Amino acid sequence: MSPAELIGLLGRQQQALREVAELAQRQREALRQGRLDVLQDLLSRMGQVAFTAQQAEADRDTAARALAVSCGVEPRLSALVEALGEDEGKALAEAGDGLMRAVASVKSEMEILTRLMKESSSLNEMLLAEWQRLQGGMTSAGRFDARG
Repeated sequence: MSPAELIGLLGRQQQALREVAELAQRQREALRQGRLDVLQDLLSRMGQVAFTAQQAEADRDTAARALAVSCGVEPRLSALVEALGEDEGKALAEAGDGLMRAVASVKSEMEILTRLMKESSSLNEMLLAEWQRLQGGMTSAGRFDARG
């Protein structure tokens, strides 16, 4: 495994993670707008993109381990950067930094989306409880039965 191949795999993983972050943003907007049809499509697409990202992670890990063995170092970015020459080491470090930014972006988007889904769920539960309370009050008074 060459450093250039590992750098390419880091770029592929970074791209897959950017797509995950973008889909999470789009899911967040669909949730805010109450567009469940769009949200379902985005969830389906997220499954596909998440699979691609997982495959890219596995490929990157395999390549990093192979390069580490050939360099006689541990399969850590810092060890590989140090073992490679100045140009290749710098390029690998930059690719690693880009990947770390992509990971941070995905983490941030997923935290925001999770928080928004919890808030939405709480609101739905509150509205349902209020509807059931009102429905129970109306039918027991004999004035109105929402069930027909």
